Amino acid sequence: MEADIELAREEVNLKFADTELEGMSAAQKHLFRMGPDNIRRVQAKLEKLRATLGLPRP
Repeated sequence: MEADIELAREEVNLKFADTELEGMSAAQKHLFRMGPDNIRRVQAKLEKLRATLGLPRP
């Protein structure tokens, strides 16, 4: 399409009912919502990046 596409804003805010889960950081909640398989993939990539940069393990 050559013309601009009009978008409408639709906001959806969800919270974990479990207060312990809701208390996680935004990054932790984002990872948690990805599911276990994707979490492992992200962690593996971050570990590879850490090693490449020569950073110590936390």
